[in-house]
Amino acid sequence: EYWEEGTFYNVVSITVDGYCQFLENGSYNHIEAGTYNLISDITIDKVYYQSCIDENTLVTMADGTTKLLGQVEVGDEVLSIDFDTKELVVRKVIYSGKDEPDYPEWYVDSYWENVYSDGTVIKQAMKHRFYNLENESYVYLNYWNIGEHTYKLDGSNPYLVSRTLKQGRLHYARITLETSNNYFANGLSTGDRNCCPNKVVLDAPLPRRES
Repeated sequence: EYWEEGTFYNVVSITVDGYCQFLENGSYNHIEAGTYNLISDITIDKVYYQSCIDENTLVTMADGTTKLLGQVEVGDEVLSIDFDTKELVVRKVIYSGKDEPDYPEWYVDSYWENVYSDGTVIKQAMKHRFYNLENESYVYLNYWNIGEHTYKLDGSNPYLVSRTLKQGRLHYARITLETSNNYFANGLSTGDRNCCPNKVVLDAPLPRRES
């Protein structure tokens, strides 16, 4: 089984894809990637690894400029996708990990480097979803196949060339937007499990909604 929220009964082992912070039976904890044998039932209240990438990832702001993910503030406006109309819209940031008291400690000692055909690089500290054209949905990078395509702000669909586990310290960050939680990270469309419909085709430039 894979590490998610919930109560695990009589589980022989659990596999963790990447360094993971979580609340276990109400207490803060963390573990490294690997497979673990359980000796008793366990309740996972919250898993935090679904949405963590390099703090130096560039987020596209509402005015078209970019800002480091680790510097994005609550109240900032970023570019996002409205999946009902397939338009680019402006959404406000309602949560930034940089405001957490333990943010200076948000480091991992290894991370995944995902390289796309146009040269875009995504450094993934933990599980994180990006748009996958073949699946027509947002898929954890851990489950991508080489050659699958993503969606870029310019309307192109670069494909995944390589995915390499790197050793080295990486400071990660995350943000949450109002309503649909999707934004552009190094120009690529990223979002969480609740950001969009199950199936959506993104293979052309999207118009920007006039405010």
